[in-house]
Amino acid sequence: TLLEPLGTGMAYSSGPELLLGKLLDFFLTDHGKSVASHLYLCWDTLDNALPTRLAVASICVEGLLGIVSPGRNDQPTDEVLRGAAILKEWLDSNPEGLTQPMNARIRGFIGQLKQKRAIDVLRDWQTREILGVTKDDVDAWKKTRDLSAHAKLITPASDREELQSRMSRLHRIQSLMNRIVLQLAGY
Repeated sequence: TLLEPLGTGMAYSSGPELLLGKLLDFFLTDHGKSVASHLYLCWDTLDNALPTRLAVASICVEGLLGIVSPGRNDQPTDEVLRGAAILKEWLDSNPEGLTQPMNARIRGFIGQLKQKRAIDVLRDWQTREILGVTKDDVDAWKKTRDLSAHAKLITPASDREELQSRMSRLHRIQSLMNRIVLQLAGY
């Protein structure tokens, strides 16, 4: 079962106006409008096929992680910086057999090492137990996101078990999205 992002206790049952007030105030800010633009993509796919909903939900979580974790542009670890320097030095030596397009591609990869990826943020949250993120949440997002990001079509489910697995991943991703939005709104 998934954690209910709003809870079931008396405080929630007797005070939904407090949550609605916080959300209204939040979505009227520039920050909230930016979050809403990501959420709109998910709301717009509610009547679409499950593969579309899965792809869009995973993309929206990635966008929200960029909003909630602006530190994704932090300096990489010393170990990564050392490895990048060694790789750059090797490329500067014009290694035999390495074409210019491949050299450029590797340099592009080195440039990306300066950013934390969305998966790095989620794994960090899992480790530090932020927003109740679990390994299952991370795995559900990653499995869905990787298919979408690499243009692998999510074909119809082969059986009921696979369909249930996909539905569970979608619900887990949506729960993660809800937790992020509620955190951003100060709930």
